[in-house]
Amino acid sequence: MAGSAHRSLDGRRAAADQLAHRDRHLGRVVADLAGRTDQLDGLRRIGIDEIAHRKGHRYLSVVVDHDTGRLVWAAAGRDTATLHRFFDALGEARSARLGHVSADGAEWIHTVVAERAPQATLCLDPFHVVAWATKALDAVRRDLWNELRSEATNVHLRVLTRRAYGFHTPDALIAMAMLTRGGLCPDLPGRT
Repeated sequence: MAGSAHRSLDGRRAAADQLAHRDRHLGRVVADLAGRTDQLDGLRRIGIDEIAHRKGHRYLSVVVDHDTGRLVWAAAGRDTATLHRFFDALGEARSARLGHVSADGAEWIHTVVAERAPQATLCLDPFHVVAWATKALDAVRRDLWNELRSEATNVHLRVLTRRAYGFHTPDALIAMAMLTRGGLCPDLPGRT
């Protein structure tokens, strides 16, 4: 048992070493390529969003160029300070050339865009618009269903009251209502 646990640990260490080597190598390649081109040059229409990259609410803020579909900027974090770093890298002149910025409803994105690129039209991305519309429609449907269900119960009780007109006591009417609308189900002969 101890031998197999030791081999398993050695295997995990080897895998971790390979991943660390791959990450260092990948980082060098991206840094070399990024030094040759200006990823932020020519931006007119961008999308800003955040993505979770690990458990525990760890996020990356990402910016894409809608004209080319390229990822042009990414950084750890999901707040105004992170997005200010993007606009610092972009600079005032290029920020002034932005025409459209799409984002979800995150207030921190809207605040920074309004401050750093006030001329840009802020657009809500279709995914979130559809999600919000679906949620609102669901709430209206649920409220209407509950209202109609309670109206149906009221109508049913009125019909019961008319049907029970000949009862001599209110207790008999209440007993009939409890049997039909109250969910009571007495044991009857022949029913199993």
